[in-house]
Amino acid sequence: MATKKTSASTTKSKVVKKKPLRAKKSPVAAKTVRAKMPSPSKAKAMAPKTLSAEERNHQIQVAAYLLAEARGFVAGCEVQDWLAAEQQVDAQMGQVSEQLN
Repeated sequence: MATKKTSASTTKSKVVKKKPLRAKKSPVAAKTVRAKMPSPSKAKAMAPKTLSAEERNHQIQVAAYLLAEARGFVAGCEVQDWLAAEQQVDAQMGQVSEQLN
């Protein structure tokens, strides 16, 4: 193997400038900002929407089922589950319309 001889006078040393340290943004803070600022396409999808009677009824059915499932499907509490589900759906729709206004 051949080796090259270099003279000290021809060798140039490079000066590396160090960048100042910056505080990194936490991933949680970045996600929070992204969550508050939806993209334009998502903003249109989130536009205030009035539920039809069928859509509202379906959401109540799903919520009531989930409540019953959480209780272990114990008989005798169907009416309470339905009424609680109605309150949940109505509250969610109220929150959505408040956030968009």
